[in-house]
Parts: sequence; structure tokens; C-alpha cells
Amino acid sequence: MSPALRSRRDADDPHPYRRPSRRPLRIFALDPMRVDRGKSGMVTPRATLFVPFEDGLKPGPQGKRLRVIDYDGVHQRFYAPIDLDHPDVLIRDGLPPTETDPRFHQQMVYAVMAGLWADFETALGRRVTLGRKQFLTVFPHAFYGQNAYYDPDTSSLLFGYYRADATDVGTNLPGQMVYTCLSHDIIAHETTHSLVDRLRPEFMINSNPDVPAFHEGFADLVAIFQHFKMNEVLEPALADSRGELSRSEALLGLARQFGYSTGTKAPLRTARDDDPDPTRYRSSEEPHERGAVLVRAVFDAFISMYNQRTQDLVRLASDGSGVLREGALHPDLVNRLAREASALANTFFTALIRAFDYLPPLDVTFEDFLRSLVTVDFTLSPSDESLRVALIEGFRRHGIYPTTAGSLGDEAVAWGPATKPITGFPFEASLLADVIRDLDDVDPEGFEVDPKGFDDNDRRGLDQMYGEAAPSPGPWRDWAVHLYDFAKAHPDELQLDPDAHLCVTGMHPTIRYRANGRPTVDLVVRYLQERPDLATATGFVPRGGCTVVAGGDGVVRYVIAKRLPAQNPAVDAKLPPAQLADARSRLAGLGRQLVETRLHDPGDAYRHLEPDQQLRIRFALLHSAHERGEDQ
Repeated sequence: MSPALRSRRDADDPHPYRRPSRRPLRIFALDPMRVDRGKSGMVTPRATLFVPFEDGLKPGPQGKRLRVIDYDGVHQRFYAPIDLDHPDVLIRDGLPPTETDPRFHQQMVYAVMAGLWADFETALGRRVTLGRKQFLTVFPHAFYGQNAYYDPDTSSLLFGYYRADATDVGTNLPGQMVYTCLSHDIIAHETTHSLVDRLRPEFMINSNPDVPAFHEGFADLVAIFQHFKMNEVLEPALADSRGELSRSEALLGLARQFGYSTGTKAPLRTARDDDPDPTRYRSSEEPHERGAVLVRAVFDAFISMYNQRTQDLVRLASDGSGVLREGALHPDLVNRLAREASALANTFFTALIRAFDYLPPLDVTFEDFLRSLVTVDFTLSPSDESLRVALIEGFRRHGIYPTTAGSLGDEAVAWGPATKPITGFPFEASLLADVIRDLDDVDPEGFEVDPKGFDDNDRRGLDQMYGEAAPSPGPWRDWAVHLYDFAKAHPDELQLDPDAHLCVTGMHPTIRYRANGRPTVDLVVRYLQERPDLATATGFVPRGGCTVVAGGDGVVRYVIAKRLPAQNPAVDAKLPPAQLADARSRLAGLGRQLVETRLHDPGDAYRHLEPDQQLRIRFALLHSAHERGEDQ
């Protein structure tokens, strides 16, 4: 039915039907690879995802933010697009999972991406928009090859396809066609890259060894935690492992079909780590290997908490012995274990996403991530230390700890309050009152603004810098000016260089509900600075900046800074020795990273890049080299 006829019908109906908020879509739960379910035999797990119902969704599917364009780059042809609003598709919760119909491939990538996007927004408490990029384009059959990647320059996800190895491919057919767009894990991993790029664009700059490793590790974490949302995967996996989460390949493994079809006889990567090695973090240079340390540190904490929360169930089921008797677990026990695992996974996933509000705007390290995770938990659950203690211990066991914290106590590891009291932050109380009074009335599209910075010589406002793309007049645009002025008035407190070019690169309010149910609203602002006078011989310009978190009372709560040496030596002379040493260390590290990147690039492809692109992460190269087992 056409939109016009549907609107006319609804207008004439005195009791119109309510539009659904969710759309059920069927998918391969993990990938098309079959698994052994014991007495149930070989099965291919399937699941149904409930993704946001987008009105006006066009065939493709093509919506406001996600657009699937199924052009086969090898055969140079377009495949017929799926129409998710067609009655024959709607009544069946989408097409049934199949490897042979490209329209299901389109449905699969859309369902996983739309669901993950919604999960990010739920955790953040706000919309995630694409800004001036407007939408993300997805190509399910972009090329032939064992790869899939996110391309930030074109704001697109490209999925490859290839033939499986001739031998040692597990339950795959030797030589069969394998589609990366049918792997739930690969889709979630690549979608996470695009979301991280949106939340922290400067994380695309490979400024230290942890930055690309953070991208890879964080994307793996998100993909693996998605397993715990699907009961079709969770309950059978816990039954097969007899409730021992650490033994479950289905839950902790990543991209099983990809791994087996390329001859590794195992999933592509795993969160399992039976023997943590604290030296592996410092010795691992390849981003995926280094990122795997981050994954295992988080899952060390997760499995520890899962065991603590389920030990009472195990005692009840074992008559107090704590040792389950032989045989299949009772379905009721499996169900209860699954509920505990799913709830805990959601707690971890939410903390992982919310930590972005407490991360620096650039040059992230694993240490920064740990401190942000602990700060998030401290802010929302100050009386329950179990999560942050488990995280600190899990990271410690894998050799990751904050070197400047003073101790491994949770209060020491959390970001400390601003070094100097800063008041008068331009956060309008009237808007806060509106946000708290009625969250539904706040325009979600206005929650994220990325205004371009301006300096003292150009105060004409944001309109002339954006041209037709300027943010609409109103408090959001005006705040950019106020925030700039505030930073200029408080450079020492915000750990900024008073003489360097200053940009307000992002701002948004964040709404959180504390353990007592009361909402708290903060404003998160990102500042960046450039130092052209410190440019390398190749022209690369070092950057510094900070993330500022302030409350509705106008008081700055946190300043999370990555500073550079100041232009004026007199400014550096006033800095605490630790801050000055850190600034100089960052500058030296940028130089080393640039040299290492050029040395390890096999074709020296960076030689001809523009200066600001020399340290830019290129996922197409990063992923393909890793899958071939090459060093980067």
C-alpha cells in the first residue's frame, strides 16, 4: 500500500493501529556454519532480532542512516533489493536465513547493524547521528577476497566473499563460497569501527600503538557481547559447556566460519585465556594481537563476576557440593544461568559504551579506557564496587594498569576531579530542566553537534565557516561560542595551551540514571589544539586536547587531557613536573609512531600521503594483512 493511501486510511479510521516500535528480522545467529549440538545433531543457529521500526524504509533496505546498496564489484551487477515492507516479507519476520539469496544477505547486514546502532544509543542515552556524512552505505558483495572493512573516507562498509580452503574447513564444504556479510560477528565488528569513528573521530589517527589496537579490541568486545543477547545461542552454549562460560567456543569465539574456512581450524579470534601472560601486552605490536589483550582483560573480569553471581545456583543444583553431577544440566538451571549471563553482559556492554564520554578526544590508551570504565561505574554506582574491582583485577592480570594512579584502589584508578575548581561552565539550567522534565520532547537530532573551531582572529561565528551546512541558529550553535570563550578564559585549568589554535570539536549532554533512580545530566565537550610549529619533517602536525565533563551546576567534574608542550616556554615552566613530562613524552611518541608506521608499511604507501593522512588508520590494509598473517 502506498504511503498516501495508508495515511488516508489512517486518517479515516477512528481507531488507527499504532505503528510498531520494533521490526522482527531473522538472521543467522552467528554465521552459516553448522555446530554440533550433541543429541540434537548438527544445526545452524538462527535468531530473530528486533530492530527499530523505521517508517518509510525503502527497498535496499535504505533508511535515513543506513543504506544497503547491493552492487557486486566482481560481476559488475546490482542485485534486486529487498523490500522489508512488502507484505510477504513482513508476515514472515523477513526472509528465512539462506546463503543463496542476495536479498537475505541484505536483510542480514541491515538487521545486525540497525540492532547494534540501537544498542549504542540505549547505552549512551542519546542519538548517534552521522553529522555531515549523513548516512552509512553498506555493500554486501563489494569485492572478492578474505576481507571486510570500514572506509571512513566514503562512510561505507564493504564486505568481501571468497571460496573456502580445499581442506581442514570444519563443517564448511571445501571450496564453498563464503560471504563475510553473513557473519554476525564480522558485521558487528565493522559497524563498531564506524560508530567509534563517529564518537571519537581523532581515534582514526594512529598516534600510539594502543590506538589501532583499541579499535580492533573494542570492536571484538562489542561483537562477542552481542552473543549474549541471543537466547538461541546463549542457552545451548551454556548447556554444551555445562554452565562453564570459559569453555564455550560459541560464546567466546569470534567469526567461526571465517576462521575455519581459511584453514585455521578455530574461530578467527577468541576471548578465552586460560593462562594470562602480563608481558603479552607490551610485547604485542600487531594491532589485532594487542587488541586481543584488551578483549581478554575485559572477559577476565566478566567471567570472574559470572562465576561469583552463579555459584549459589551451582550449589543449589549440586546439593551444596559446588560440583555438578554428570549428565545434561536441568533446563531450569540452564535458563537461570543464561539470565544471569545475559544481564551481566548487558551491564558490561553498557559500561563499555558509556566509557566514551570519559575518554580523551585523541591518542587513547588501554590505561585511559580502564580509567574511564572505572569512572563510569563510580559515577553511577558508588556503593557497589564489584564491577570496577573486577575490571581493575582483570586488566592487572593482563599487564594493563594506570601508571600514574598511585595505587590500584578504585578511587585511585578513576579519573580524579579537576585539579583546580572550575565554575561558571556555560550549561543552561533551563535546557537541563526541560531534559529532565520530559525527555521525549527533546529533539534527538540536536543532541550531537560538531562545530568547526575558530580562533581569536575569526569571531564571525559558525555560519560563515559552514556556509549552507551551518547548524541552525539556537542554543547548540551558541554554546559552541560560549564553550570556546570559556576554554580561552581557563587554559591552565583545562590543560590547554593558551597560545595554540583551539577548536571545539564536539559537545553533547549526557543523561544517566544513578542506582537510586535519579537522573543526572552532564555536558561533555571535546577541545582540540594543533601545533604547526612542531610539525615533523614530513609535515605531520601534532595535536593535543581534552575532554571536559561538567554538571548542570556549572562545575567542571573531570578534565581528561592529552597535552603537548606549550608554545611559550614560560607556560611549561609553571606546569607540574608530571604534566610536563607527559606532554614531552607524547610528542616523542608521535615521532616514533610515524617512523614505525612508515617502516612497517610494505609498500611505503604513506610516503605520498598528505601530512594529516600519514598516521590515519586504513582498515582495508590492516584487516587484509592480518588475515594473511603479515605484520603491519
